[in-house]
Amino acid sequence: PRKKVELYQIIPQTFVIGAQTISIIVLSALFVGSVLAIQGNYILGMFAATDQLGQFVALSVLRELGPVITGLLFIGRSGSTITSEVGIMKLTDQMNALKSMKIDISKYILYPRFISSIISLPLLTMLFNAFAIVGAFAVAHYSLHLDTGLFLISINRYVSFKNDVITGLLKTLFFGVITATLALYYGINTTKSASGVAEASTKTVVYSSIAILLCDYILTSMLMRLW
Repeated sequence: PRKKVELYQIIPQTFVIGAQTISIIVLSALFVGSVLAIQGNYILGMFAATDQLGQFVALSVLRELGPVITGLLFIGRSGSTITSEVGIMKLTDQMNALKSMKIDISKYILYPRFISSIISLPLLTMLFNAFAIVGAFAVAHYSLHLDTGLFLISINRYVSFKNDVITGLLKTLFFGVITATLALYYGINTTKSASGVAEASTKTVVYSSIAILLCDYILTSMLMRLW
């Protein structure tokens, strides 16, 4: 029965951590894609290469901007939420109550949030990638009046599912582990005060952001040898 409780906890946690972040992800992606299209059109226009705008946008989003921006948004929305929830549980002695009932808090509280983070971040990144490209496509067609056929052809020709899509999503697995680990760590180790919970949430956002940017640099340096 205890294992059922643990599995049951993953579903609501995935909703809280992932599903409630969708609106932020979609809106941000549309704006990022739109700006990329405008900037890309300007830069490529200097080289008479605006027919490569689709490639420019897709590779920028899939390799870097999608994973990193989604990771940072995830930290601000979900990482801080995890820390606050766990910190408040500690503040109100809910953890001690669970321990007194011989319930393993790692399996009941920590693992579901950890697993949900790892599940949610790649899915949110795929959503971000899709809407960023849609946003760029819309701007290219309605604002820049470019040939959208060439836009799509350049994506199809130059974007590799393995080297671009998969490697970008691979980064998000690392980002999810980093964010969940730090969020849970600072939540568990928060001081028993309201200011302590706020401070722990701030630490989660700051240190997780730095950590995933550093992780992105390391992973990109390694993956560039494969591209």
